[in-house]
Amino acid sequence: MSLEPHLTKPIGLDHDDANALFSHIFGIGKAEGSPVAFRLKYLQKIGFALEQRSGRGRRTVHALPAVLKLAFALALIDLEVPAGRAAATVDANWAAISAVLDGAWSMVRAAGRPDGPAQTVFGFTARGLATDEGPLSMALTSGADLTAALMAADPRSAPRLIMNPVWLVIKVVDGLKVANRYRDDEIGAAFDALAAGLKK
Repeated sequence: MSLEPHLTKPIGLDHDDANALFSHIFGIGKAEGSPVAFRLKYLQKIGFALEQRSGRGRRTVHALPAVLKLAFALALIDLEVPAGRAAATVDANWAAISAVLDGAWSMVRAAGRPDGPAQTVFGFTARGLATDEGPLSMALTSGADLTAALMAADPRSAPRLIMNPVWLVIKVVDGLKVANRYRDDEIGAAFDALAAGLKK
């Protein structure tokens, strides 16, 4: 008896799938009136995460780049950044964000759950948070430099908000497996496609 090979299913989440994924990541119930569902609807209303393709039945289906954009924006919202500013921040910095998330995926795949002083983290400054609108001021820094800034005599030199890209990738990968039933090879293929797109 011959066994058919597993088909690699591309990452493609409709609204319900995305709601299940982000409810899993942020630990909030996935009922239609939940904070995650409300935030997803708002981000969709303002046209955020445009890397999406139409599925059957005119569904909106998010591929991995859009999933990562939404995850990053929702993480900022979870840190009390207004939704519109979170979306603007991700859009304005997506080239840098996507490259760092791709690097974080490579670290996760190679080492499981890496951490250390050399790891790149995202920092958002107090000056950026003080403005009324538009994207936050984002910088990339290492864990060692972040520690030095936090211990500096002038605390204004330290980022106000900090996001660990490895944490975000681990949460997204875990959610895709648990909430959306994607396999390791399917997730790996989606990240490989993301990396190939970054090289163009």
